[in-house]
Amino acid sequence: MGKTMNKDDVLYRAKIATFDIREIGRISGKPINTAVRSAVDDAKKATKAGTMKDGEGKIGTIEGHLFLRIKAGSSHEDDFLLAKNFVGAAVPVVHDQAYQNKVNTYIQVRTAAYDQLVNGEKAIKARLTTLEQMLGVAQGQADEAKRGGFGMNNPGDRAANTLRQAIALAHEAEQLFQDEVHAPFETHRTFAAPDGVDGQDIAEYSKSYYLTKFRPKYGKADEYRKLCQTTVAMIRAAAKNARNFADRAGEVKVNAVSMAQELEGLAAGEVKAMTKVWGLQAVDSVQRAIEGDIVRLNETRETPNIPAAEIETLTARYLQTSNERMVAMKNSYSRLQKHVAKMGEIVASLSGIPKDQLKVAEVKEAIKAVDTHSKTMAKYVKTVEGHMKLAGTAYVSMKKEAAKV
Repeated sequence: MGKTMNKDDVLYRAKIATFDIREIGRISGKPINTAVRSAVDDAKKATKAGTMKDGEGKIGTIEGHLFLRIKAGSSHEDDFLLAKNFVGAAVPVVHDQAYQNKVNTYIQVRTAAYDQLVNGEKAIKARLTTLEQMLGVAQGQADEAKRGGFGMNNPGDRAANTLRQAIALAHEAEQLFQDEVHAPFETHRTFAAPDGVDGQDIAEYSKSYYLTKFRPKYGKADEYRKLCQTTVAMIRAAAKNARNFADRAGEVKVNAVSMAQELEGLAAGEVKAMTKVWGLQAVDSVQRAIEGDIVRLNETRETPNIPAAEIETLTARYLQTSNERMVAMKNSYSRLQKHVAKMGEIVASLSGIPKDQLKVAEVKEAIKAVDTHSKTMAKYVKTVEGHMKLAGTAYVSMKKEAAKV
């Protein structure tokens, strides 16, 4: 924008590191939209990382309109329009210490619960990483058993030990999820706002905190937990093959039916898990929801006698909701890709079946079933990507509609 914000027109200013985003809502008297919140968060992260020097945020008027201005030293970074034809900031309310203690307790409970959940998610992910490494070990032990000539150092016994360790690790992951992820998630969900507290003072830690922080992290932790279970099942299949190969070392024919059927079961499980990524919602729900919001927004604009400020607030709300839906959809797609990767591993594991066993009826049937599951997943992913593209188009339309305000 480049226009001067006169010193006398500045209503609030602070270094980015200490900038209180709640002042935006207090001064403007409006909800803080997603773009403004993201800009402040990005500036704080850049300041912490050292990529923004002398960052400062100012709230003030320029030619009668209220703006947020973010600067880095003498460099002008960005301006955000907060309110047109601004009359004046809301009169600040002075609260006593008891009130502030309520606010602080509310915020502390939520941030502590979130920190606990984040640590739990990291711990489960670490278990999954170890399990994936153990899967490689178990598959190597199965290959060694298949080759034979291992003497007293039986790879079947070692694979059984690998499986026992994997089961214990998956149990740890399950317990971590219950104690360190689900428990704090429930704390946040059930801890009600204290009576008599202004919603603006705790807005950053209420619904938006749940949508942008708790729910995505909870979803990731749950996905890691399920992947731990799937990986253990694959280790079990590898250990079983290692035992079978070891027990039949020296034999020309090795029964591969159990291996193929185990992989078939895993493939079926991945297809079933993949369809639950979106929960109870249809994959096209984001597209339909955004398109519906656009229709409702335009209907509101065409309704007589609705104040412009109300329309502007409604527009910001619709835009923020659309952005949150797009973020949630992208996170769901990332989780879907993990199932795609697991399916790839399952298909690749079919190569471990001896060539002379591929004509066995049961093996052929299981391999055919795995191929069917793989194609079903590919078709589902293609459908999802098509709806994501349509949702993206709808989101662009929503942003264009919002820009008309």
